[in-house]
Amino acid sequence: MVIQLDWRLLCGVLFTVLLPTEGGHLQPLARIWDFQQTLALLNNYGYFVERATDSEGARTEREGRLRILRDPTEEVQQDQNMIKVMANSESAWPDFPYGRTGQLSLSGTKWKNKDVSFRIVNYPSSVHLDHAIVHQVLVDALEVWANVSGLRFLERTSGDADIMIKFARGNHGDGKANQFEGPGGEYAHAFQPPGLDWPDGYGDDGDVHFDADEYWTLRSPRGVNLFQIAVHEFGHALGLSHTDDPSTIMFPFPVFRNDFCVHPDDVRAIQNLYDGPEKSSPSLPRCNSLPDPCNSEFDSILHFRSELFVFKGIYTFRRHMWEHGAEPKLLITQQVWRGLPDKIDAAYTRGQDDKIIFFSGAQYWLFDGANMAPGFPRPISDFGLPTDDVDAAVAWRPTKKTYFFKGDLYWRYNEETKTLDPGYPRPVSMWHGVPSSPDCASDLGDDGEVYFFRGRNYWKYSSHHLKVKRGYPRAIAEDWMGC
Repeated sequence: MVIQLDWRLLCGVLFTVLLPTEGGHLQPLARIWDFQQTLALLNNYGYFVERATDSEGARTEREGRLRILRDPTEEVQQDQNMIKVMANSESAWPDFPYGRTGQLSLSGTKWKNKDVSFRIVNYPSSVHLDHAIVHQVLVDALEVWANVSGLRFLERTSGDADIMIKFARGNHGDGKANQFEGPGGEYAHAFQPPGLDWPDGYGDDGDVHFDADEYWTLRSPRGVNLFQIAVHEFGHALGLSHTDDPSTIMFPFPVFRNDFCVHPDDVRAIQNLYDGPEKSSPSLPRCNSLPDPCNSEFDSILHFRSELFVFKGIYTFRRHMWEHGAEPKLLITQQVWRGLPDKIDAAYTRGQDDKIIFFSGAQYWLFDGANMAPGFPRPISDFGLPTDDVDAAVAWRPTKKTYFFKGDLYWRYNEETKTLDPGYPRPVSMWHGVPSSPDCASDLGDDGEVYFFRGRNYWKYSSHHLKVKRGYPRAIAEDWMGC
């Protein structure tokens, strides 16, 4: 279970909120609610419930929580770093702790078989998240644990499964204590594998529930990061409890991390329950495979009508041209253009008929909107190009010609005669200020100017002055990806 805590409102539940000043010291921000209200709230989530099965360590930990509430300065003096982590976190209520056994934080139960089935019952209704992307995120989150546990996760599309995954609202059938409160409350919760005698109303073994009312995001610190929360909750569904190391997946106060990976302590914990993979893999530990719009180099860019499409592997970021500062929507490319390969080298919109041409390797594809023309793909030799592939392509309106770039050379193509213009190739250096080997190029505005992209930067080429404009290069992420 992961619960959001707005520290401007709720930090007083735990203690006087302490935030670092410029001098590095901690200062109080607010004190809200009294001690009895604090105990009632935390007790609701099981933090001070005594159980007959509790170890001496669990009792000591519970007493420590009470001591911190009564005198927060003691904990602050012991561990200011933990306070900073919690104060800077958007999510701060730990899961329901049904019991912690030892430093590896195991729940005491595990799946008996190596094959564990799962079913995604439904999807969030958020219009900004495509169902296929959510599906891929959840599968990737399970695969994080598959890579280090040796478990095999088998998807079912109907009927029952070991791990039932659903997005729900309010009281959704597993007890009033587990009802969701809407945005800003509990993010998600999960139940341990079979073997524990759950109290009445605490749901089904192994299931994972997400609050459908949260603003779920992908690779972004804004909203609630679905992938990172899912990996955490699936850890519980496999038998893991919490750790006290902020760098681990199973730390109860999730903080968005761009460098999210499996921590060695998480690996040791899961392999204490399961045998681990039969063969070690250089890809371990596995992290989220989704591209990060704020930390990626892109394959190609397409300006089609009023929209911008940015390609990375099998994925496409999509946004309207006028939505500056907005986070783009992530799609799987073949959902929009069926029949395209996994990687797009270049793409442009043909001026005379508004059709799209995609390039990948030695082939190209012609699309009318989302429909592929018959007889495609075809070889790029149709254009007379003497190369096996291209780096970038752009239809430049001032000349009504199409330009192809490869390494430090470029060619000019006449769409009307369907031939290369004589006197080409020429060096890219003739485009003053444009770097060689651009990753992609496009006419992204109505001003007839060309934008060149390489790495994480872009250059704006003036059609009037025939050189890169002042102030360039600039960062792609900040200007185009809403970062």
